[in-house]
Amino acid sequence: MMKIQMDEKAFMRFLKECKKDAVDARPVLENGLNEIGARLLRRVKQKTPVGQSQEGKIARRDKNGKLMTYSRGANKGKIKTRIGIIHQGGNLRRSWYVTNTIRKNDTSRVIVYNSSRYGMYVEYGHRQTPGRFVPVLGKRLKARWVKGRFMLTKSIQEVDTIALGVMKKHIKKAVSAWKYRYF
Repeated sequence: MMKIQMDEKAFMRFLKECKKDAVDARPVLENGLNEIGARLLRRVKQKTPVGQSQEGKIARRDKNGKLMTYSRGANKGKIKTRIGIIHQGGNLRRSWYVTNTIRKNDTSRVIVYNSSRYGMYVEYGHRQTPGRFVPVLGKRLKARWVKGRFMLTKSIQEVDTIALGVMKKHIKKAVSAWKYRYF
């Protein structure tokens, strides 16, 4: 989970200096934070690993969900199969979400989080028992520690460098709109 916070008091002071009228600056702040959150979400999703797709045999089923078998010939009684792509994964990538701007007291924040149970283990790494057989993998585990991927951590560092520029863009846009409206 990641939080982006900004002090609203300093932001409101800045806008009051730019414009003596009482202008509501919250939409500018919220739009900027929402854009930063969206950029962070995009980068995190790009860095999130997804399982490998493999070509394999898939058992065919009828309309009722029962396995189809051959009724005659040399293959009589055998299950009908077809060659297809077996795709595994994607759940972790689909589980990333971002909230809208949340205001509490004098701070505004956007939260980026992953709703999957195992997201934090992929992010930071996890322990496992070497020698244990995993049927899904079809082999035994070898390492005691699986290193984390740090998708969110790396993405936060990247977005941190551009966050100020994004907020400046939104402030300039708002100030120029106010200039034309009031000056």
